[in-house]
Amino acid sequence: MTTPDYHRWPAWRQIAAVAGDTQGSASSLGARGARAVADLARQMLAVHPVGVIDAIREAADFLVSRQPSVAPLSNFRNQVYLEAGRDVGRYVDVIGKVADQMQQAAPALSAVGASLIEDGSAVMVHSSSASVRAVLDKAIEQSRFRVVCTEALPVGEGRALAADLIASGFSVELLSDTDAVAWVAGVDLVLVGADAIGPGRVINKVGTADLAQAAAGEGVPIYIVATVEKVLPEELFNAAMRTAADASGPGVGGLSEVVPLSWFDGVVTEEGVLSPGDLSRRATEQVVHPSLRES
Repeated sequence: MTTPDYHRWPAWRQIAAVAGDTQGSASSLGARGARAVADLARQMLAVHPVGVIDAIREAADFLVSRQPSVAPLSNFRNQVYLEAGRDVGRYVDVIGKVADQMQQAAPALSAVGASLIEDGSAVMVHSSSASVRAVLDKAIEQSRFRVVCTEALPVGEGRALAADLIASGFSVELLSDTDAVAWVAGVDLVLVGADAIGPGRVINKVGTADLAQAAAGEGVPIYIVATVEKVLPEELFNAAMRTAADASGPGVGGLSEVVPLSWFDGVVTEEGVLSPGDLSRRATEQVVHPSLRES
């Protein structure tokens, strides 16, 4: 039987849209990409079962090649490869369940994070994390608080976040990165996102380390906010670090940095607030498919 040209199918068009998206957050891109691949898998199972595994691997490879810095997609590709030894019907079911879990992660995470924000408190946020924003949106439903945004230079994503929050009815102060470090003592909580979490380390926007050290010095709790799909084993985390370094490039200035996980009080995930040790052990225990260890 000839393999159908699945590149013309709606599911592949969705995969291509995720691959070319330069605006979406890592969590949303991961969830959308996984759902599109799961849809492709289900459609292939119905018309050409023998081609399912090759098609799904191609789709996952394509997504990661175009979005190498999106940790949830790297994790998803690894699962695609690891599960490929199953019966094809079971394989498609597993891929679908993984996609479901990724889609359900953001709402669950926002509820966990919102519980940390007390009425009348001041919350400092750094850069423009979609996961942090989801926490703020959930928290504002039940309490009133002040948000302190950093500018997050050199790109300045914090300015856009501050403007968007103000338009949404939040009480917001925008500070330069230097002033923000000095102001940590005046807030009750600091929330930052994460590009990727690995054994003992986290990659995030430059300036995160300064805030973490200031928070520790002032006794202000600081949490990473990230879905568990951003937790990567050593090999995939190292690849993420290389991607971050390449993105900075000569003349661009540092955009991301690697910070010890131990500098944070915890990690807000869809599974609850986990300790840095919990996340580090999870990253260490994750298995990487042999063919992805050098990619």
